[in-house]
Amino acid sequence: MSHETGTQPLGVLSSVDLGPAQVRTLRVLEAYDLSPIRHRLQKKALLLPGLIDEALLEFRRYLALHALLDAPVTIHSQAVDDVWHTSIMFTQRYAELCELAFGRHIHHRPDRGHEYAAPHASDGARRRFAEFQADYESYFGPIGPLWLVDRPWATSPRG
Repeated sequence: MSHETGTQPLGVLSSVDLGPAQVRTLRVLEAYDLSPIRHRLQKKALLLPGLIDEALLEFRRYLALHALLDAPVTIHSQAVDDVWHTSIMFTQRYAELCELAFGRHIHHRPDRGHEYAAPHASDGARRRFAEFQADYESYFGPIGPLWLVDRPWATSPRG
């Protein structure tokens, strides 16, 4: 699979065939105004300033994986989860984004599916992250560093 990106939304690899509904969903996620979330992340110093834009992109891609895989996706990044937590504080804006992109609300389930900050992960956690990484890379190419920061055991991005 090529790692070139074309004009597909959110940097989806040009070799990936997207259906019209997927393209529409990804374009909504790509274009939606997250500036209030960015502002709050900066104001509250929830992320280092140099990581905010990357974390916002990875949050958009994380949500995109819900549509691309048509299944819930485990979150594997504290920074991306921080963006999600901040987004859901803007209840109306987050609800609107979900409705526009998915036609339904994407619920945050803190009781399951969070596996970040796991430097000494179990075999199951390692397997789940490897599956996430394979899914991510099949659509976006090499996984970004925000997904690897707490995983010294994870494989390096494939190039």
